[in-house]
Amino acid sequence: PPWGPPLLPSPSAPPPSPPLPPWGPPLPSSPPLPPSKPPTAYATLGFSSILTSEVQWVGMMVIAILVISAICIVCGVYSVYFATTNGMAIHRVDAVGAAKRARKRVSTVAPGFDPEQESQRVLDAMHPHFKDIKADGTQPSLTGGDFFGDAVDEKTGLSYNLLTEKGKQGGTSYYNKEALHLLTRAIDISKMIDAKGIYEQGAAQLNANPHKFFAVSEPTTKLKAFVSHTWASKEFVPETDAADRREHSEQTTKAIMWHIKFGMMNVGNFLSHLIIAALVTFYPPVGFGVGLIVMFGLPLWIVSTNSPFVMWFLGLSGNQFWMDKATIHQANRTKRTQGKPYTGTEHEVNFDKLNEPEKAERTSKYRVLNQAGVGLFDHFLTQSQELWVLFIPRYITRVWCIYEMAYWLRLMKEDKKRKIKMIPIERNNGLYDSLPLHQGVVALMSCVYCAVITIAGTYFHKKGPNSASLGVGLELAIVGGILFCLVIGAFVLAFFYKKDIKPAKARRATVVSDLKKFTWQAAVATDAADKQHVEDMIVSLWSKQLKKNHADATAMIAEFEKYVQTDVANQIDDLLKSGERALLMNYIAQILSVIILDGLIIGLIALDIVRPIIAPTYGIWASNQLSTSYGMFFAIAVIVILIDIAIFAWVKRKWGKIM
Repeated sequence: PPWGPPLLPSPSAPPPSPPLPPWGPPLPSSPPLPPSKPPTAYATLGFSSILTSEVQWVGMMVIAILVISAICIVCGVYSVYFATTNGMAIHRVDAVGAAKRARKRVSTVAPGFDPEQESQRVLDAMHPHFKDIKADGTQPSLTGGDFFGDAVDEKTGLSYNLLTEKGKQGGTSYYNKEALHLLTRAIDISKMIDAKGIYEQGAAQLNANPHKFFAVSEPTTKLKAFVSHTWASKEFVPETDAADRREHSEQTTKAIMWHIKFGMMNVGNFLSHLIIAALVTFYPPVGFGVGLIVMFGLPLWIVSTNSPFVMWFLGLSGNQFWMDKATIHQANRTKRTQGKPYTGTEHEVNFDKLNEPEKAERTSKYRVLNQAGVGLFDHFLTQSQELWVLFIPRYITRVWCIYEMAYWLRLMKEDKKRKIKMIPIERNNGLYDSLPLHQGVVALMSCVYCAVITIAGTYFHKKGPNSASLGVGLELAIVGGILFCLVIGAFVLAFFYKKDIKPAKARRATVVSDLKKFTWQAAVATDAADKQHVEDMIVSLWSKQLKKNHADATAMIAEFEKYVQTDVANQIDDLLKSGERALLMNYIAQILSVIILDGLIIGLIALDIVRPIIAPTYGIWASNQLSTSYGMFFAIAVIVILIDIAIFAWVKRKWGKIM
């Protein structure tokens, strides 16, 4: 009723707030939220703080230590290997003696030095018996038997050379220790790889100035290698002789460079991939970029350099190579100026048509040094540790070459430590010439491979936003990717096999087939007397081996032919085949190194099993910032390709020369 009490307000409705005076305090409000910050990894390319407690970072550190340790171990073991097996200790350890010998030899290159002094020094040391002119005006002759006595080596059946300690004639010894030492000479590796040196000089040129080339060699007490070779790759044609010799000299030096550097190049290839792996453990994009440049350039530098340090490292420094062009005096005939002393020799084509007094007049007094050196072939062979064969198809047709090979195989049966190093000129020269292109192809494919695995690993990073879209496990995808790359690598291997190894196998089959049809009658020598001299030595050797009377020379030569057709042919076949196997293994190791060493670490990063040492959040950043990371990859790839192209262009201009 209107007169009743007012209704009470509902308890659920709050009482109205009293109005605040305008001068009262403002109503309290909640504090504003701080602005959100992007993850640190987004702004630092993955260079965030390092937490040593993270298992992933520690795992990568362990990998880095293992890879760097592997690099040190490979370098150390390889150095020790060459110090003990590929070079004579005397030439690596005797540094003081080498320095003294170098200072002593300064006079040979000083202005005004006369190389004939070296020839005269050797001539003066020899017994007068070898220097006396005979009654008919001729000098002692190799084919005349003047250098061989009646004492015979019981092992070989050959007469001892009178210049050696055991050589005697009628009980008289003409041995002179100093003379034999001065005649046992060697050259260093720099002369072996000088395309403008002894290889380019034909017989006429060496005869014209034999003292110059004889003086480049030095006496030695031990020979590392007896270098067996032919003087020319083609038959003598006056119109093309100079060009033929120039081509042969360039091919020979390149083939030797490939031979002595092949092992080191293989190790360099492997080390370059280890270096890439080591750099990737720190920061993958930059590691791949720097590593790919090293991978392309390092083998090229190894093969082309003639650095004295590299030669020393390979155990090839010092005078330890016997090669007849420089270690045997090439004095022959001379056109003598009346009233003037002998200054050298010059090739005399019609010498045999001269009478005896004219022959005596035109025979150099140093001709006896040539005869003495040729007569000591057996001595030089027995003093050598290795036989280096500069092999061309013409080699198996030359009398002296076949004799040297056959004699060396006999020595190997007595001493298993002796070795043969086969240096196929044609094959090695082709490999040398194609190396820049080969490395370019390998570098380009490696660059593409590294880019693909890096982009894929970034996109599908395990902690990135795209890993779920893969459809299969990331581990399975990585294994499948590696298998796919191995298939591609097999096609690459097939390409190199067809390009390099298949032609080498065809050439080897031809050589072995020709050797199996070898006949002494078809073998070639400088002249008939030279061939007869070698034939006499072969008859003595094989009659002693078979314990038969060597009066039947025809039967002994037939036995020698059989030996060449079987033992020599099989040995050359095995040597050439081993070179092909080594080349194939090099290609396999190179392809596997690229796929496994370079790709495995990226796979581990994608799985977040390990993290880069200086950028632990690199993988997370890259997978969340694809456009930025891909732009960085592309820029680095372009820089690497441009640098490699520049290196390739420079190398191609210089590659025809021995740098």
